Amino acid sequence: LKVLNGTAINGSFWVFYGGLTDLEYTITVLDLATGRVKSYIKPAGSSCGGFDTAAFPNSAPVTLSSASSDWATPEGADENRSAFMTPAFAAGDCQSNSNALCLNPSHPFEVTLSARDPRTGNTGNGQPIPRNNLFGYFSIPAITSDPGNPEVFVKVIDGVPLNGKHWV
Repeated sequence: LKVLNGTAINGSFWVFYGGLTDLEYTITVLDLATGRVKSYIKPAGSSCGGFDTAAFPNSAPVTLSSASSDWATPEGADENRSAFMTPAFAAGDCQSNSNALCLNPSHPFEVTLSARDPRTGNTGNGQPIPRNNLFGYFSIPAITSDPGNPEVFVKVIDGVPLNGKHWV
């Protein structure tokens, strides 16, 4: 899930979500500034997410320069987060480079991403950000101008015992 400040474009905060599961789930987003709530339901059996570029209309646009970057961090979050921020492989285990995620150490997969914005025609390669040996995500700074903005999440699971395949 990510929430972007789109107020400069259409006066709203935007919600994007996607699941790395085929389970049904409900996402509920509470705007703490206004008390407004939006819920999004992803049905079972699909792997798609969605987006809502009119999720939370804002009467006064917020500029990036005035937006606060002071976020509350729950006690112990840094210790818990570290387990998910360890690169998946040691050097040499995968053909890892600045354009690839290496996932699933029992049967390594090298994942790359290229993207095109159909509105502008701009293209760019994904910049990988590994989180653990099962998943990571890509930012696309050539299109978004923000290397820290996650755009595409990827997870590889060993499903061989169930159906003879690895699941992406």
